[in-house]
Amino acid sequence: VTLFPLIDIDKTAMLAYRDLPATIEILRSPHRPTLEQLLAEQHSMFDVVIASRPAVMETVNPIWTQIPEPNRPCLIYDAEALCCLREFAFKELLGLKMSASKFTSDLIEELDLAKEADLVLSVSKNDSSMFRGYGYETVEVTDCPERECTKSPFDERNGFLFVGPLPDYLTPNTDSICWLLSKVWPFVLASIDEVKS
Repeated sequence: VTLFPLIDIDKTAMLAYRDLPATIEILRSPHRPTLEQLLAEQHSMFDVVIASRPAVMETVNPIWTQIPEPNRPCLIYDAEALCCLREFAFKELLGLKMSASKFTSDLIEELDLAKEADLVLSVSKNDSSMFRGYGYETVEVTDCPERECTKSPFDERNGFLFVGPLPDYLTPNTDSICWLLSKVWPFVLASIDEVKS
């Protein structure tokens, strides 16, 4: 497995591998080829290429069309979600208006990113149905595997855990934790004596 970060990792090898197994090759500057060089000259080394998120797919698409079709590896577009739907919902929360034509054009533009992909991955059935409705037949929903809940009874558990990065105020994660703290947390504090704010 080879990892090609489009945003250069400015970390030591030790830090870069803190979360990854040592069997994964990370191509880091300044001694790596460009993505265009890698795919154009070394595509035969890969069975599968996974492009994650719209910005990466925008970069991969023009390179991909230059590779002769019989020689292309399988291209998987890990879309996660349709970003324009999130942006539309966020603008609605802010009270900003978006015309139906603008919404439709943004949606089509994002759906078009998958045109070179052999498989599209999405995290929700709603987004997957939109890809399928647009004509993509090979769409998979990347459901989380079921986990066995803790065997500890409720009264033996301690604390609350929110998992997700909070890079800025314009992300769904940040919006959800703000909503949780303002709308739900007061009820939790009032209902469970042991909870401390």
